[in-house]
Amino acid sequence: EDCQYEDWSAWTACEPFCNGTQTRDRKILAKALHGGAPCTDTVESQSCGHECSDCKWTSWSSWTPCSQSCDGGAQTRARSEASPARGAGAHCTGQKNETQNCNTQDCPSDCELSDW
Repeated sequence: EDCQYEDWSAWTACEPFCNGTQTRDRKILAKALHGGAPCTDTVESQSCGHECSDCKWTSWSSWTPCSQSCDGGAQTRARSEASPARGAGAHCTGQKNETQNCNTQDCPSDCELSDW
């Protein structure tokens, strides 16, 4: 008589969530008798994994031209999400836009003459 088993249990949760492993088991009800098929593994495992990837930014764009030629202007640059977070992956952090000061030197002023 062959080894007798209970049905397999349900698969466990995937641990860790990304690229993990899950297992299930079964109990032996009766061992093999009189040359029957022996009992084999009572635990199975399999890879599981939710596709997980971290968010990735694109490279920063070039800085825009300065808004002023002197007395202080501003210029900006931007980036966007090249690929969003998937599954339990990390979300993008940081800003999509950056601004910096530029051309902060004083503008030249016209020469003024005083009366004699």
